[in-house]
Amino acid sequence: DRTPTPTMRANQLRLWLSSMAYVLLCAIRRIGLAGTKLERATCGTIRLGLLKIGALVTVSVRRVKLAFASTCPNAERERLKTERQQEAFKMLTAFNEGKKLPEQAPYVPVKNPKVSRSQWFDRKEIVDRMSAMRGALDAESKTARDATWQRQQQQRYALDAHSHAAVDAARQRVKLVYKPKWRNLYFNQGKEDRYVARLSGNLLERAAYVHQNREYLAGAGKPLTAREMLSFIRAPQRLQNRIAQIHEKERRGLARAEKAEGKTLTGEVWTHHKAEMNHMRDNQASERAREKVAASEQRQEVTFAQAKGELIAERENAPRPFHQTPEVEAPDKGAEPSPQPALSRADEIKRDMAEWKRRNQGKDFGHEM
Repeated sequence: DRTPTPTMRANQLRLWLSSMAYVLLCAIRRIGLAGTKLERATCGTIRLGLLKIGALVTVSVRRVKLAFASTCPNAERERLKTERQQEAFKMLTAFNEGKKLPEQAPYVPVKNPKVSRSQWFDRKEIVDRMSAMRGALDAESKTARDATWQRQQQQRYALDAHSHAAVDAARQRVKLVYKPKWRNLYFNQGKEDRYVARLSGNLLERAAYVHQNREYLAGAGKPLTAREMLSFIRAPQRLQNRIAQIHEKERRGLARAEKAEGKTLTGEVWTHHKAEMNHMRDNQASERAREKVAASEQRQEVTFAQAKGELIAERENAPRPFHQTPEVEAPDKGAEPSPQPALSRADEIKRDMAEWKRRNQGKDFGHEM
């Protein structure tokens, strides 16, 4: 029945649909809900209490079965609806077979039993006590669950710290293993740089060095050609640049080897860490689920009868108030009786109500009125 659209036609269509839905709900209330608690209900009450109900729908070849929960508040209405459907089916079968129609069951209105005012207040007090008891249990279970979560979080933090320490230890071991290798590499490369620098002023020794290390200077495994060796012999700076490139390649190769070995060791640590973390999370999740189920079961143990018994015991053990009877002086026989003060209208009404309750024990004054 809302008209929030900006166009007139759309709002008119909404009103038409709302009007048709209202007519259908009125027909359902007049025909299908006669004799139930919803025979005078509003459309909103019918929509919330009859249409928006969770149920298990089972569709077979011949029928559609609706299974409602055992605690459904509309159980009486559903029972009455099922009986009427069965009666309608019997009447239709008898009419098709030409038999006499069965007599219709008498109309029995579905109404709630009357509850006195005192009973209503007693029940409300018991329900409030039951809610308070369940609230106390919920607070205790929440505190326990929070403590469990903090403990589990500390366990995860400890596992992370242990794994990081193991990774640092693995990297330190790799570093210690490759430290002498780096020392020897830098020592040999420095020695070779100094030797090649001395060859810059001696052509014959430089030619002998290039010829002797032609495969080393090639780098790709194929020895240098005569033309390439001649270029290195004629240009000392080119030979030094070639040696610097070879040294850079050797350092990069050693760094890659160190990184690969460290990655292998740390990978084993992280794989073990992942397996332990998954196992720990599964155990912690199951522990939290068990605590939740135990708290729910403990909460369900607080019943209406238990709350009522606790309330009765509390009232019985409560100290009774002590009322001291005031001393009344005996009236003087010769003195005239003192006149009674005039009662107000409110006091007269209270007096009449007290007299009525004394004569009608167990009846509700407001309900009788």
